[in-house]
Amino acid sequence: MSGARLAAYGRFQLTDYVVSRALLPFAMILLIAGVPRLGMSHGMSGDYWLSRQGAQFARQMYVQAVMLFLPLGAYFATAGAISSDRQKGFFRFFFSKPVPATRYYLQQHVVHGLGYVALFGLLTWLWGLVTLHQSLHRAMEAAALTWVLVGGLGFALGALIRFDGAVLAITYLVASATQSMAASPQGALMPRWLVGLARLLPPAEALSATRLRLIDGLAPEAEQLWHVAGYGAALWIIGWLALRLRPLQR
Repeated sequence: MSGARLAAYGRFQLTDYVVSRALLPFAMILLIAGVPRLGMSHGMSGDYWLSRQGAQFARQMYVQAVMLFLPLGAYFATAGAISSDRQKGFFRFFFSKPVPATRYYLQQHVVHGLGYVALFGLLTWLWGLVTLHQSLHRAMEAAALTWVLVGGLGFALGALIRFDGAVLAITYLVASATQSMAASPQGALMPRWLVGLARLLPPAEALSATRLRLIDGLAPEAEQLWHVAGYGAALWIIGWLALRLRPLQR
């Protein structure tokens, strides 16, 4: 019986994602990538995108959109998904019937993740229509991998702390900055404590490199792929345990 009740929440969770969490990153990508493309449509032949220069330009703009939308879209899809219910007291309504909180929030994040991956697939398809075809399945694989890590981090933080959105953004930005610095020629000059911190934080740099390889149609490096997937899986487990062991009312 609880399974049927739980499934009934699915459409509301999907509506919440589309209305409250997907529109802003979707609009930002349309503005950043769509407006320049629209401005280029005047005085340009349809064969431009088939040329080497056109293909390079289409890829450059698409990669920029990927690097912006995937982390940002995952952030909006997960930040506050659990903690806002706790702060506003919504959990009293949600779980007034025998629906397990752990299963509810796991389903919510799965629904949001599926919506996020589908939305990026839609954006990739639209971009291919107006410029040059981009691999749809590769794009969705990159989005799914991003969701494993960023969605897992958001799920764990939302289950553990109150201000998860701010901590999620800061953690990801610090991880990206320190790991990028460590991978650069200046990495040898970094203090040991900063190198250690970069290794402990979520593998944002490995995720970025793996995404680019997927977008380019290359096989991802196994070490980086397993690092991202394993770290993300551990975060999901931490979030699940926190929901089971800690009270929602706190």
